Amino acid sequence: MADKLPDDLLAMVQANDKLLKALITLLAFRDEHLLPEMRIIFAGAGSRHSPIGEADAQTWTHVRRELAMIVKLVDAMAAEEEAAMKAEATEMH
Repeated sequence: MADKLPDDLLAMVQANDKLLKALITLLAFRDEHLLPEMRIIFAGAGSRHSPIGEADAQTWTHVRRELAMIVKLVDAMAAEEEAAMKAEATEMH
């Protein structure tokens, strides 16, 4: 069993995880092709034995789960933006 990470290292890893999720979510919100292209990259990485593809099954499960969560966040952001635009348009009429 692996030793527990020191608190400061764990905090840094968790902060980096949140920052990367926020960045990917923002970029995906602005570029509708980003997430599908990331899936293509990860699918190809595993079959070509690239450095990106070198990971155990648990890591790939986590990557898929994270990408699915980001898709949901982007969809929610798009729905909120659409609702705000409709509300604004209604107020103008």
